[in-house]
Amino acid sequence: MARRIVAIVLGLPVVLPPIPGCANEYKGVIKPTPDLKSLSPELENMTDAAIDHLLSTNVEPDFPAVVAVAKLNAGYSHPFYNRQDSLSLEMPSGDETDAWRKAADAARFGNLALVDQVHVVNPLISRRAPTLKELRDSAALLHANLLVVYAQGDSADSGYNSAAIAYWSIIGLFLVPGDTVGHHTACYGLVMDTRTGYILAVLDGDSKKEENVLPGAVPIARRRTQSQAQAQALERLQKRFTEALVSLGRGGDEPAAAKAQ
Repeated sequence: MARRIVAIVLGLPVVLPPIPGCANEYKGVIKPTPDLKSLSPELENMTDAAIDHLLSTNVEPDFPAVVAVAKLNAGYSHPFYNRQDSLSLEMPSGDETDAWRKAADAARFGNLALVDQVHVVNPLISRRAPTLKELRDSAALLHANLLVVYAQGDSADSGYNSAAIAYWSIIGLFLVPGDTVGHHTACYGLVMDTRTGYILAVLDGDSKKEENVLPGAVPIARRRTQSQAQAQALERLQKRFTEALVSLGRGGDEPAAAKAQ
């Protein structure tokens, strides 16, 4: 008799208060698109002569190259984060910097390493709302003939999914993953010639992660999906960077440094 009563109680519907952070239906995360217009205001009014000059000029970088890497933060799009209106210069973490060095080391033309050194542009030599010209100046201070500028944008959301109707019973509240957590990270980058400002390659990498979880696991899932999406997006961007360097190094017959040997 006691077991039957327990079974009936557990199956009864219950009225639950809204769960903090998950009061809305999950609608999915949209790929973020950082606004890069502020980086190069002069491009808004480019003359026909300037366009013709760009199209008729061929720039071949010198290898092995010294590379300056500048990271820009485009902020978050999420109800619980403040969204940044403009890009800001950010120091990458130690692991992220090491990953850039490994990506540079992987760029080789035969036995020749295409990158000699990798430096990080930091706020000590560039202001927090930089333009491409200012970043090129910073690269010049670092004696880097190539500049990599990349922006990271993040979009996140969480809320009830279609299974959340089971939350109206105690059993469903503890057994049914009726909340969805999503995070989308997009990275966009440019490889530029420091002297001329010409864009030599365009880079991109993005990652979207979603999980269905119990309501109590939402905060942990937010951190996990954020970490996974950001790491994968950066890894894909850096793979494009390695491929771009190899392609540039293969541009002529072989890099100038190889010809000199």
